[in-house]
Amino acid sequence: MKETELQYTERMLRDMLAEAEAAEKAAADEARIARNKAALARTEKATALLNKANRPHPPRATADMAQASRDSLLDGLFPRTEWPEPPKAQFPRLADKSADRRSDFVIAALGITLGLICALFPWYIFFNQEQFGVQAIK
Repeated sequence: MKETELQYTERMLRDMLAEAEAAEKAAADEARIARNKAALARTEKATALLNKANRPHPPRATADMAQASRDSLLDGLFPRTEWPEPPKAQFPRLADKSADRRSDFVIAALGITLGLICALFPWYIFFNQEQFGVQAIK
């Protein structure tokens, strides 16, 4: 019995579908194998690290022994110098308290004067523009 064109097309499509499914399954198997290999490698690495961490550490020298070895290396390299104690600083005593108060008032007056100059000089320029060469914008 001869195959019709419709049956031929259906058979071709079924074959193509089977090939595509086989290719997908093969790709999924390869991906699964790769994931399993990566997981196994991570597990082996973690196991190796844990085994390395479980090993007993060599005994360490105490801090006193380390300090003694440092001191023995430095002995004789630098002579120990005893420095004299510096003299105490002598601050001047103000006998006249009014002179101290007078300087406070002078500084306050200078501050007020500077503040007034900064506040009033722009107004002086504003009202006397011709003296300062200010020209109108044209």
